[in-house]
Amino acid sequence: MVREVGDLARRADAQDKRLATLAIDTEIAFASAAERAAFADELGAAVRDLAARYHAPGGRPHRLVVGAHPVPAPSEEDQ
Repeated sequence: MVREVGDLARRADAQDKRLATLAIDTEIAFASAAERAAFADELGAAVRDLAARYHAPGGRPHRLVVGAHPVPAPSEEDQ
């Protein structure tokens, strides 16, 4: 994703155009692994529903990437 967006940004800049992007960033704490799994299932269903609703054959394709990872504990250098 970094490589693709970087390439697109350079091309847009060379043409004096703006690159339309979307970013979502949030933090969530799960009470259990089961709740994390349920969240992932619901998120997947929501993304599938939205993709089915807004997908336009022949339209301009966009890549959607959703990721989650544990937030690292602060290192000694950060404190």
